[in-house]
Amino acid sequence: MRPLSKYKKRNTMSCSEKLHISPEMKLSDVLLTNERLLLISDRIGLPLGMGDKTITQCCREHNLNIEMVLMLLNMYNSHAYCPEGNLNTDMIPGLIQYLSNAHFYYLNKKIPYLQKLLTRFIEDSQSKHSVLLRDFFSLYAEEVKAHMEYEDQQVFPYIQSLLTNTENTSGYSIDEFSTHHSDIEEKLTDLKHLLIKHFPPTSDNFYRNMILQELFDFEYDINDHNRLEDIVLVPLIKQLEERKSL
Repeated sequence: MRPLSKYKKRNTMSCSEKLHISPEMKLSDVLLTNERLLLISDRIGLPLGMGDKTITQCCREHNLNIEMVLMLLNMYNSHAYCPEGNLNTDMIPGLIQYLSNAHFYYLNKKIPYLQKLLTRFIEDSQSKHSVLLRDFFSLYAEEVKAHMEYEDQQVFPYIQSLLTNTENTSGYSIDEFSTHHSDIEEKLTDLKHLLIKHFPPTSDNFYRNMILQELFDFEYDINDHNRLEDIVLVPLIKQLEERKSL
């Protein structure tokens, strides 16, 4: 598991570090304070067009665990927020659904979009370094895919077996997940360095800047995703494992 010092902070608004999101707040007001929370709303199944409904009203309407939703919104809104003491195993099904939806977004939306931008940039640059850039991103995309598939096909079914009290014949434990958990965000940093420091100038920087903005956004998202797994999901699964061993 990574030390918390490895998780990068992002300044989204001047008061985001001070804002504590509470259940009586209007969901629309919360989303307007931090654009990154739009991803959370989408992945947990809170569609836009909610009017002036509070977070509690929206969660009840869509049959969502209010404590889990508040925990996600606060974690993604501020790295100063610590969920310890606010966790319970009832959150686990919703967390698994959220993480699965995030994986689908990364593999089917974000990475293909980045690939499209890179392809357009490479076509316009006519640089001998283009092959290196293309191959680097392709290898990174494959690593992300392997990482997400491992979680979807190995980790999440194991967690489901704990929830349903099904016998675990594989001998798997969540400690193995913590060991396997790779730092895929570090490759994003390498890709940003390549584009900023080493790729030669082009006549049009529009696509380079678009790619960099998307990479920064993806890095923040992946970083928060991994933080959620490390400091929320893993401790909750250990609780289930301890109960089962009694």
